Amino acid sequence: MIKKKIFCIVGFILMNGLFVSCNKMIDELDTDPEKAILGKWELVLLTRNVGDEIQHTPTGYIEYLPDSLMAWYDYATRKRTLLESKYWLEEGVSSDVDFPHTYWILHYQGFSIESYPDSFGCNEYQCTFFSNNRMGLDPMVLALIKCYTHIYERKK
Repeated sequence: MIKKKIFCIVGFILMNGLFVSCNKMIDELDTDPEKAILGKWELVLLTRNVGDEIQHTPTGYIEYLPDSLMAWYDYATRKRTLLESKYWLEEGVSSDVDFPHTYWILHYQGFSIESYPDSFGCNEYQCTFFSNNRMGLDPMVLALIKCYTHIYERKK
């Protein structure tokens, strides 16, 4: 009887520790944006404000590779294309006096909307990592016009 109680207590402790460590791995945000962006991302949502959202069915995914390379996988054709354009991230600082903060600017060079149809088609985005599996890109065009934020989720 005592062995059974000890076994249950040890089992509970091990399971609880495993659960906590798994949640910690999922919730911790990689603070290095050049590492955080690597991987496959699907555009899932366009949003301006809460309530002004458009669900998006991905037509493929963009893959950010090391060395500033990108690939596009098209679900319809089942083809993966290495893009000729390059990307890089640069630190930006908000000019908002009430809420000064640092953000990341995602730059594209040689970018073509034909090669990546789920994009807005501009060359600079304000990039926000909400978690390791969710990223927002705000097109940095015409500051007076609020474009839709592109919300991407990491493809598993």
